[in-house]
This record gives sequence, structure tokens and C-alpha cells, in this order.
Amino acid sequence: MANAARFVLEIAYRTGRKDAIAKISDRLANNPDLVAAVVVTILESPPYERPDRSGSSDDALVLPSWVQAAESSPQSGPIVYRGFRWMGKVTCSLDVHFKGEDQPRVQQLVSLIIFIPTVLISDTQSIIPQSDPDDDKASATFSDIWSSLVRDVGGEGVDPVSFVVDWDGFRLGLNESLSGTALDRYLAWNGGARVRGKELETRLRGKQRGMGDII
Repeated sequence: MANAARFVLEIAYRTGRKDAIAKISDRLANNPDLVAAVVVTILESPPYERPDRSGSSDDALVLPSWVQAAESSPQSGPIVYRGFRWMGKVTCSLDVHFKGEDQPRVQQLVSLIIFIPTVLISDTQSIIPQSDPDDDKASATFSDIWSSLVRDVGGEGVDPVSFVVDWDGFRLGLNESLSGTALDRYLAWNGGARVRGKELETRLRGKQRGMGDII
């Protein structure tokens, strides 16, 4: 029993939040070994679409201008370079459901993950600056999961060590990954062409200025 799987990770691409929650609700109801389920939903809006023209040697990536475009973008996107959007606005929400509980402990908690300097409100969810109470609420929920897991393996007499979640680190890692994903998309589109010499970079920068599309 001690060697049985205690943690199951599933990554699904283009699976909606509602579908994911319905799936884990079914699993919680039918699998006696499950304690809780966590759904992390990362949503890009609008979804990425490859440019409608092919990349060429003239689209070689100029690293300084790329860094400038990425660093000047909002912390959660979008990221625009050479007139195309390589990463949309990204939000990340958290849902935690415990077995045997009708209501989720945490539901569509957005403020915990993405920190944006300004307050943006939509019809479906709020994206607000990071909130210490929300961080504490989420950490307490994960502590309950951890305690249940440890006592299930070691018995009720076991006293679990503290479970601490570095939400700031999670936010930072997610935000930094956006520019990496955008860069991969750009290089996949232009065939991986990069500027490797200062002379070529100067020539391309001049061409960009003439085309009026330098960032």
C-alpha cells in the first residue's frame, strides 16, 4: 500500500475548465483512494494563431529588440514583436475539490497566481493584484491535502511537517515562461533565424525602420 501511487498529474491541452472540473468530480466520486483534486487552468486570450504569411530571412530575430519587446510587455502578456502577437493575455486560476465535500474549498481563485499592476475586471472573473489573504487561503487548503496524505500513509499518529507554498515563486516562474513560449513560437515561424553579427543586425534594424514595424 505504501508503494501505491499517491499523486496523479494530468496535463491536457485545450481542455476547458468546466470539462476538467466535471472530470475530477467524477473521479472523486468513483475512486476511494483519492483525497482531493486540484485544477490549475492557464488561459491565453486570444489563443495563439500563427501569422498568415511565412517567415523569411528578413524575419531573423534581433535579440536586443526581442528583449525590449518582452520586457516592455504587461507582466501577463500580450507579447507583440514585428507586428504580430506571439503570446496573448494569460490568466491562471485555481480550483481545489475535496472528496465528500459538495462545495470546493477554493474556486476559480485568480488573484493568487497572476500579479498585474493594474486592476482589470471582466464579466467572468476578476484579475486583481496578489492578495495575502488569498495566498493564505490557498496555502491552508494545500496543507489540508498534505496532512490527509501523510496520515493516510503513516497513520493518524503521524504529525506532518509544515507545508509551505511559495506563491511568489510560482507567479514569477509562470510569468517568465510566457516570454519563453513566445520566443519558441517566433523561432518556429521564422525557421530559427537569428541575428549573429552586429553588421547584419544593423542592416536589419535599418530595414525594419524603413518598413515602420520595429518595436
